[in-house]
Amino acid sequence: MYEIEQLSQAMIREAIESQASDLHLIPTNKDYVIQMRIHGQISRRKRLKYQQAERLISHLKYQSGMDIGERRKAQSSTIYFYENEIAYFLRLSTLPAVPSESLAIRISEQHSHKNLHALPLLNKQTNHLLSLLRFTYGLILLTGPTGSGKTTTLYALLKEWLKIGGKRIISIEDPVEQNLEEVVQIQINEKAGITFDSGLKSILRHDPDIIVIGEIRDRLTAELALRMALTGHLVIATLHTHNSYSAIFRLLDFGLTKEELGEALRVILSQRLLLPTCSLCQIHLYSTDCTHYLERKRKAIFEFLKGEELKAALLNRPFHYRKISSELRLAWALGLIEHTELEG
Repeated sequence: MYEIEQLSQAMIREAIESQASDLHLIPTNKDYVIQMRIHGQISRRKRLKYQQAERLISHLKYQSGMDIGERRKAQSSTIYFYENEIAYFLRLSTLPAVPSESLAIRISEQHSHKNLHALPLLNKQTNHLLSLLRFTYGLILLTGPTGSGKTTTLYALLKEWLKIGGKRIISIEDPVEQNLEEVVQIQINEKAGITFDSGLKSILRHDPDIIVIGEIRDRLTAELALRMALTGHLVIATLHTHNSYSAIFRLLDFGLTKEELGEALRVILSQRLLLPTCSLCQIHLYSTDCTHYLERKRKAIFEFLKGEELKAALLNRPFHYRKISSELRLAWALGLIEHTELEG
């Protein structure tokens, strides 16, 4: 067991040192493959024998409070890992894959100091982000695919609101990835009866100014978010969509009407994460010749659908707004990213 403990710590430590956002243990017909997602790209690291990998997965499941005897159902849980006195939040998720169980681990630093000014790749987009802080009611949506940095932007916005002060912020998340002082944070616990809908109903009795929803996943959560936005609260939530415009169709699929959305929606923001060109090497993005590869930090490209453009989109009228593709081409023209990133 001591050997497995050492292996798990070494594996997670390597992922942190490599700046991996995700760590995967994937079963094959012969063995297990360990993969890491580094700067958005999957990298295969090593292979483990079946017995060793299964013991490792069982060990991590036990540490995180999962049922180690259950392999037929998907499970998820969280755990903290400490490296050099820094706390890292690990979100573990298992799947009953073929031919054996698969494990995915999302890694994020618990006390990340990223602020709103440090997020955008294009400086001009900072003012658009800061403008979100002026809203006092309505619905703000942060959209994008998995791994696009929505949660990082969400927490950066909350930290700015805390600096300004004067607002009572309550969040409901699954899970809570960063602990913020002076924010009442509720974590989903379905076994204890704490769901998004029950939590949101309870939040309204605690005098909130800003309500944060970790993710809108279903019709009931969407309806509650809309209702709170229409009753004078500022609601900020994340939603998995490809771009800002498709978020409207996702909300319509949840049963919301265009009239309701027209009254509640203030901004739909969509984003992608990119790795800027190395200012020191000025060579290809993923070249192994770049000695500063692990020192470079990813930045975000944003698109904003708001104001008259948002109203026109809801009314099916012709409209124009700066899409992510346009911002990508601008970043490439300025030499901030490589041509390969234009595919994003």
